[in-house]
Amino acid sequence: MPTATQPAGPAFRPIPILAPAGRARTFSSQTASAYTQAVSATLPAHIVLAEDEPMIGRILEFKLDREGHRVTWVRTAAEAERICLAEQVDLLLCDVTLEEDGRVLCRRLVDSSRQPRSGVVLMPEQRSPDGERLALEAGARAVVIKPFKPTIVAAKIRELLDSAD
Repeated sequence: MPTATQPAGPAFRPIPILAPAGRARTFSSQTASAYTQAVSATLPAHIVLAEDEPMIGRILEFKLDREGHRVTWVRTAAEAERICLAEQVDLLLCDVTLEEDGRVLCRRLVDSSRQPRSGVVLMPEQRSPDGERLALEAGARAVVIKPFKPTIVAAKIRELLDSAD
């Protein structure tokens, strides 16, 4: 079965291209790139969820899984950073109040070349008066203030993933 492969990088995934039996298919790089982008928009996103509160983590993991995403739930900033640097991650959803400030992790990832494709969403506490401003200054693409409704988080993630395509 012929396959089209794209250059390595965070925006490309190998996509098999099926051709009728006995007919060779060739594609220009522009056609193959457009096809890859169209198909990758329908593939599940890999979301790293960095949340140390078990109840919130379970709820978000369940909701995002039901949305069709592949969710990797970690409880520390160090684990989240390790995964974001080692794997192709589409989005990081990160609690600000981890053992290490989530804003520090966000800034490191934004400054590195391995930032998640759709960016970082930070979740500060409502009681923090400057939480949203500080999260955006750290480089977050979006902020979701706790407490929140899981449907709102899912909608914000969908919006970010769609805008990255």
